[in-house]
Amino acid sequence: MTILGKVCFVIFGLFMIADGLFMLVSPRAWCQLPTWISGRGKLAAEIYSHGWGAVQVRVLGVIMIGLPLYVAYDVFFYRA
Repeated sequence: MTILGKVCFVIFGLFMIADGLFMLVSPRAWCQLPTWISGRGKLAAEIYSHGWGAVQVRVLGVIMIGLPLYVAYDVFFYRA
């Protein structure tokens, strides 16, 4: 079960990092992804693809990249 859990974690983490990279590089391109890939819910492209909304999406992208990397470091490399 531990191996299956780690594999699921890696797949989910890679999905989050890829989504976060889209958010960080180009909020407009992220808004054009299908909703099941981007996971944006009710975020409207006309609000979050430019201006202050794009800054908010980029900040969320940094968080979505950083969180799985931090958790992966803690799970795989941290020794108490």
